[in-house]
Amino acid sequence: MPHGRGNLQYFKALEKYWKKRPNVHGFHSMLVNCELISAEPGRIKYEFPVLTQYTNPFGTLHGGCTFTLLDECLSNAIFDPEKHDKCQTGVTISMTISYLNGVRLGEKIIIEAQKLREGKSFAFIEGNVYRKSDGIPVALAQQTLALI
Repeated sequence: MPHGRGNLQYFKALEKYWKKRPNVHGFHSMLVNCELISAEPGRIKYEFPVLTQYTNPFGTLHGGCTFTLLDECLSNAIFDPEKHDKCQTGVTISMTISYLNGVRLGEKIIIEAQKLREGKSFAFIEGNVYRKSDGIPVALAQQTLALI
């Protein structure tokens, strides 16, 4: 359920799209634990628990996991229920990420995505990840998508 923010109709359409994805396994299986908590056109927010399988040997969220979450979640910032009911939104052609702070096992993170610009062929999206408990920033990202 949305946590009191966002466009309810848009939220429900994106939630349906997110849950309708093929049964994922392997590397993308982490996405089943990524919960959509707020959505409106161009702005989306997710919550994700840091479980053992997502940590590095130091007991913190693995950077590769963070990157994958951002890659998947940011691309949904261009979701349009009229266009994307049965296909993906775009293909990442470039993404940069800055890791700012760690997240320990058992904590939750919030992933925010915001569309900056969408043209005919490309979209530009920015995102940030922060710890839910104290709002400390974890990572910042910029993504360029080729639209399909």
